[in-house]
Amino acid sequence: MSQRVQDPVVLSLVRRIAWARLHPAGFFDFVVKSEFGDRTKLTAAAHQRVLFDFVIHHDRSVIRTPPGFSKTFCMASLTMWLLGRYATARRAITSATREQAAKPLGMVRDYIEQAAEFPALRGEVYRLTCHGPDPTEAVPLWPAQFGQERLESIRTGFQHQPHVYAQLYRMRSFAAEGSRCKVEWIEAAKRAAMDAGVFGPVPVYRGPWVTFTGIDLGVGKTEQHDQTALLTFAVRDDGRRVILDADIGRFSAPDIVRKIQDKHERYGSFLRVETNAAQDYIRQFALNANIALPIRAHTTGSNKVDIRFGVESLFLELANGAWLIPCGSCGGMDPGIAKWVEECLSYRPPPAHTGDLLMASWLAREEARACGLGLTTPMYHRKDGGGLGGLMLR
Repeated sequence: MSQRVQDPVVLSLVRRIAWARLHPAGFFDFVVKSEFGDRTKLTAAAHQRVLFDFVIHHDRSVIRTPPGFSKTFCMASLTMWLLGRYATARRAITSATREQAAKPLGMVRDYIEQAAEFPALRGEVYRLTCHGPDPTEAVPLWPAQFGQERLESIRTGFQHQPHVYAQLYRMRSFAAEGSRCKVEWIEAAKRAAMDAGVFGPVPVYRGPWVTFTGIDLGVGKTEQHDQTALLTFAVRDDGRRVILDADIGRFSAPDIVRKIQDKHERYGSFLRVETNAAQDYIRQFALNANIALPIRAHTTGSNKVDIRFGVESLFLELANGAWLIPCGSCGGMDPGIAKWVEECLSYRPPPAHTGDLLMASWLAREEARACGLGLTTPMYHRKDGGGLGGLMLR
């Protein structure tokens, strides 16, 4: 008997049984099999281990995961673990529909009725780990099932409703009744763009309308750096804004300067760049490259939440039909514009972070306002030298 106890396979099995009794993640590793095919053993993924650990440490918990992230498997496995650990307790699985509640209960019944002895598992030992630092959520949580290519394919299918993709696959909470920016305002702006024949961003603009570019800075190319966003729109003769370009990414300082110059050359736009902290050197570099560049510094403070001209005033403009959002005939949008829409719909007041493209659009709108576009009496027509003329008096 002592020789058998020393058998590494037996010892491994004993340890796995002990871990399965102690923790639902261990039980999942020991018991659960794939639903289809050869029904191979499954190992709990990192997010599943976090889920189990969270549930057993909180008497009452709410779990939200994207579609396809094995909620049914996890709930069925957790139910079986609880039944074994607390044999006299009573449990209930409830759902808005009877069929949905019956699915995990059916899995539990099948395992109990059909399970034979569970053989020892072979392979590496997995420990509970948290998802690493990923401030922009660029690293897939479950790459084996939802890699970058699959996520991009799914996101493309939601181009007409980026907030739905954000809600389902990025776990961005969204409640239409509490949103500062309403979905119906966005849809109305898209319909207005289609009626005007505006179906997407344009690479170059040489038309008669005045154009503006806002630049929200985040210098650096690594994941630890914020993203830099540049958004350009034109102001039509009727005062409505048409988005021409939305650009976002991690760029080095020289790349940002080149992009600023490129936006001005392609759209002929007046530029406004946020210069909080030590960021003014970007504007200075841009001016060193082209002293005639129409760029103005912007310091963000209480003006960001100003009830008349703050970020949220953009949503009033949307509600009033002052924006045209380019989109295809089926409502799909360019990725940059779709991200701007998502940031509008998910906006929360400070101290919550304001989306980078949303900030860039506000900076561009502030430049337009400083130039008189959007006011009752356009400043570029005033006789007191305000507006566009004032821009050149840096």
